[in-house]
Amino acid sequence: MRRKNAKCVIDEQQAFVMTHMLTGTFDPALNDYSTVTGITLLDEKTREYAAKSGTTDTDQWIIGFSPALTAGVWTGYDDARTLTLTEDKQAAKWIWLRFMERAHAEQPEEFFVPPPGVTAVQMDPHTGLLAGESCGKRTAYFVEATAPVEDCDGNAVPPGEPVNGHTEDENWFKKWFME
Repeated sequence: MRRKNAKCVIDEQQAFVMTHMLTGTFDPALNDYSTVTGITLLDEKTREYAAKSGTTDTDQWIIGFSPALTAGVWTGYDDARTLTLTEDKQAAKWIWLRFMERAHAEQPEEFFVPPPGVTAVQMDPHTGLLAGESCGKRTAYFVEATAPVEDCDGNAVPPGEPVNGHTEDENWFKKWFME
């Protein structure tokens, strides 16, 4: 139920782009310097989720969501003891996933659907540039007119020629963050 005085603080397109970024928590294509947080959950994960996790020496947490449900889990000791066992360091995400899977059991699978004004492109997850011939590929979403204009092989789009809805000389940073 929406409150009468509720105020929208992020538009639908930006919310979807952020949601898609958070699905990367479970995407092994994004493994690089370290593995993605949700890599150990993949065998038991049956649907699309987005999540963010955090850690300190004394606690672990994860907050995540599907199109239908949001849940968070914190684990740690109430006396701020250091978490030393691997199982302790993994507990929050396992509790969260098992809760989400049980809560969604018997429910039809839902997906995060991009709204109008969002463009999908193939990009190289290691460079953040468009995918070229010699790079990895992952679908990424951008608010229209904010996608990269150069590929990971160094090929730029000729000036004035649109790529994914915008030209190289447009100030994409200003468009994304200032509008």
